[in-house]
Amino acid sequence: MKPNEVLSTLERLILQGKYDKALASIEELENTVDLSGEDRVRSWIVRLQIKIQKGEYEEAYLLTEKYLILNAQFNNPLLTLDILFQRSHILLLLGKAADSFQILVDCEGIIENLESNSPAVKKRKAHLFFRKGQHFVNENKLSESLKYIQKSITIAEEIDNKREKAFSQFILASILWLQGELDNAIEIYHQVIAIAEQFHAKYYIANCLVNIGEIHYWKGNYDDALGYYRKALIHYEFVDGEHSVGFVATLFLMITVLINNNALEDAKSHLNRMLQLEKESNNRMISQYSQLAKGLILKQSPRIKEKVKAQELLKNLLADENLFFELKVTAMLSYCETLIEELKLYGAPEVLYQIKSLMAELHENAHKEQNPLLMVQSLLLQAKLLLVEGNLQETEKLLLQAKEKATEIGLTQLENEITREIQNFHDEINKWTVLMKQASLIERLEEVQIKEYIQDAQKIIHSHR
Repeated sequence: MKPNEVLSTLERLILQGKYDKALASIEELENTVDLSGEDRVRSWIVRLQIKIQKGEYEEAYLLTEKYLILNAQFNNPLLTLDILFQRSHILLLLGKAADSFQILVDCEGIIENLESNSPAVKKRKAHLFFRKGQHFVNENKLSESLKYIQKSITIAEEIDNKREKAFSQFILASILWLQGELDNAIEIYHQVIAIAEQFHAKYYIANCLVNIGEIHYWKGNYDDALGYYRKALIHYEFVDGEHSVGFVATLFLMITVLINNNALEDAKSHLNRMLQLEKESNNRMISQYSQLAKGLILKQSPRIKEKVKAQELLKNLLADENLFFELKVTAMLSYCETLIEELKLYGAPEVLYQIKSLMAELHENAHKEQNPLLMVQSLLLQAKLLLVEGNLQETEKLLLQAKEKATEIGLTQLENEITREIQNFHDEINKWTVLMKQASLIERLEEVQIKEYIQDAQKIIHSHR
């Protein structure tokens, strides 16, 4: 088999999640064949892709520095672009979004000086627009992102590059999901799956299946959500086995749905499986997932002592500075629920203060992580707590702030929902004036239905997968 054919095979192995096999093959190729300059650079890019998929970001970044220097002798701008794209992606994964985007700007400058009608150049241009679209989604500039993603899809279709089209469609589905166009998002995810199946790209198929399951969870279709999660588990297991984060994270999602569907025995069965995987693994994230799942199930117990255990477990998790963001938010919201139950039992004002502090911290974390939906939901939660206290002026202020944020990022459906919330607030001002005089703290807490808002926030955190 010629080096070019071997490299194409290796790229397919990466899509299929067979990283170790791909790495062994690339090392054999580099050691036994005198590769041309172009094929050698392609082998470097394959190695970078493997490092990225395995989460070895710092090492991959250092390799890009080495490869850019070595590639300079070949004077091939297309291969330079391919390395720079990998470098930009690594920086994004390392949380250095500004540096990542600057590389994309540099790439655009290189492309502008190349033959615009060349299929090879068009492929890089499609990939550039995909990367820029991905960047703007992470920046929560959905309109800007959509512009680039649509350009990428148009070019990919023009040159019949299914892989580039699938990458961009995955981002498109995420945008539609954030904008509340759930059915359209599901349709696009299915289109991505159809392309991914042609390449046997099980990891990408699994990601799409999980996201479709999450959308069904949003819609309250719990059985459908569980069905898609089960399909995703099969693909994750094929790629990385049961001890992969993707596999365990999907088990966790199944547990959350089963809890909401009052299927606690099934949830406990999945928890036992997670706890066993935790024992067999030294992966910190797997441990965090399993311990959080344990806390969520303990929280459902009718026994006070079990609820106390849940509260303590969640509190300990939140003390972990290395707790993964998605898990941290879920732990915060779940801990908040235990405090609300405590507040309803005893009506202690200091517990309400603790809940308010927790929700302020949630908003701060959402802002830091640039999760606009969670920012809006945390503002709504804080507004509800202020309403319970009878602080009507500050309640309206936060509601207007939430609406402004939804408008800013182009979430029209959410903006309309908040507008109705504001109108409802104005209609009930007199009622709340009376409640502050006649109703207890516990009665006022029941009136705002805060648990429903917490559940909405718990669903929102999964939309940035």
